[in-house]
Amino acid sequence: MPNKKISILFLLILSVGLFFAFGFHHLTKFVTADEHYWTYERIPQYWQALGDFNLKKTFINDKPGITVAMFSGAGLLAEKDPANHTAKVDADLRTFDVARTENINFAFRLPILIINSLLLLYLFWIIKKVTGNVWIALWSVILMALSPILIGISQIINPDALFWSFSTAGIFSYLAVLKHNQKKFVFLTALFVGLAMLSKYTANILLPFFFFNIFFYYLFICEKYTRAEIKKYFISQIFNLAAIAIGALAVIAIFLPAVIVKPIYLYRLTLGFGAMQPIIWIMSVISLIFLFDQFAFKSALSFWLKKYSQTLIAISKIVLALVFSIFVILIVGRNVIQHWQLFEVVPFDVKELKYIDDYGYFITLWEKFLFEFNPLVFSITPIALLAALFIWLETFFTKKSSGAFLVISATFFILIYYIASVIMGITSIVRYSIILYPMIAFLGGLGLWQMTQKIKIKNVLNLNIAITLALIIFSSAIVFSIKPFYFNYTSSLLPKKDLISDAWGYGGYEATQYLNAMPDAKNITVWADYYGVCEFFVGKCITDYNLETGNYSIDYYVMTRRGQIRYMQNSAKWIDRPNGIRVESYYADPNPIWKIEIGNRPDNFIKIVKKY
Repeated sequence: MPNKKISILFLLILSVGLFFAFGFHHLTKFVTADEHYWTYERIPQYWQALGDFNLKKTFINDKPGITVAMFSGAGLLAEKDPANHTAKVDADLRTFDVARTENINFAFRLPILIINSLLLLYLFWIIKKVTGNVWIALWSVILMALSPILIGISQIINPDALFWSFSTAGIFSYLAVLKHNQKKFVFLTALFVGLAMLSKYTANILLPFFFFNIFFYYLFICEKYTRAEIKKYFISQIFNLAAIAIGALAVIAIFLPAVIVKPIYLYRLTLGFGAMQPIIWIMSVISLIFLFDQFAFKSALSFWLKKYSQTLIAISKIVLALVFSIFVILIVGRNVIQHWQLFEVVPFDVKELKYIDDYGYFITLWEKFLFEFNPLVFSITPIALLAALFIWLETFFTKKSSGAFLVISATFFILIYYIASVIMGITSIVRYSIILYPMIAFLGGLGLWQMTQKIKIKNVLNLNIAITLALIIFSSAIVFSIKPFYFNYTSSLLPKKDLISDAWGYGGYEATQYLNAMPDAKNITVWADYYGVCEFFVGKCITDYNLETGNYSIDYYVMTRRGQIRYMQNSAKWIDRPNGIRVESYYADPNPIWKIEIGNRPDNFIKIVKKY
């Protein structure tokens, strides 16, 4: 139907266009922590190392963040020496060429936004291949494209900005491998897995997840398979995964040639990460057992799995019940329980679970999972959240659901991600959970489709177009409500007094516009407790926490929630220093001369206080 194809293409381009437009807005008017390391040091180092053929120097960071260097490196064409943007007046004091700040941000951020916009188009195509349903693909991509969190991270020069998109492309490319068993999908999976691993070491979770899906997908298809077809399935899929692993390593070696001259870098990135070494051994042993089973025992073990496939599928639905329960408990509990001790005592931004002990709170295993899921639950748009909850319920209670494999597989990925986080003792803040937002969007797309199947109407095309337009309008309204501070989006389901994230550099530009408008602003000295201020300020700026204030005449303090946490956690360092920076009273000042509250959350503040 030509009209259908044209309508879908228009709606797809509209949603991706909105992603780009929202991301383009305010693209240059903030600076987050650590971005300066990439623009001033790591990106130039990568391209300089390639130019000098100094391959060892292409290893720029342990993240490793190579894709950031590859694509953001286009900014070097416009800003050849970004490091000279900053000038040191002395050990503590800095000034910036403010006129260049936005130019640098634009040059290095725009490539990331463009790449992610193009990858959304790819995700539409590959999800359509996986599901065989153009509407699920479209709605999934709309929920990704109009996720404030995914828009926000795509504006930032950080490995996570490309990790989420390359990893998602790799996951769905592999699901296409399972369904179609075609070489082109094996190649695409290897490419995207390699790029994901070049973005962030967390991508190591992908290969074990793929391995799990070989056996899990088999449970759904084995009933109609003959012995010969079972043998072909396991041989082809195990070798497909081996080819993907080898191909991903080749991609890494091409774009990170440091691993060739110093193989220890490759080890750290792969087998040396977390528990990957024993996991790879287990995967290898199981693969050999199943290959041996096909040739020596005529698929006897595989037939045993076939015999119990329906039982194992039923058991696997426990994953849906568990994740659904965690979501509901958090949503209901955080609105009903006025003083939930776990979230009252432990700061929202604690980096590792071991630090929770510092607050005198013993955390149980169940509470660890609640703490891990908390940022994700409350930074998903209500539409995606409701659709995901629906598909979990619908799949759990439906004996034979057409999309059960995809629902359980995607949900299992979310659960195993948090299990790994708990084992490694990492608390999953919004940025650390970035790969999970596309999976929730996909579940949301599946959920919306199942909802429409319960509506009996003659003109299905018009119904789906109306649903799509409503989805775009309501999702855009949500993005618009937090504009331009997308990455700080917090669902209205979380009480206003609570936070799941902080400004992380947002608001610094707005604060400096107030300061720069002051008479003689160039002769003003400010102390800022976090990044995002100095690069836009025309005067002198200090960010050192160990500052000896006797050496400087500070005029104003620019203060944030993140800075307050950092300061108060380390205040013992300067309590006994008579000339050390002392700003406790300024944080408590109820009458700053300027202030904004991001998302209308009082604790997520940026304020300016005049020295007194």
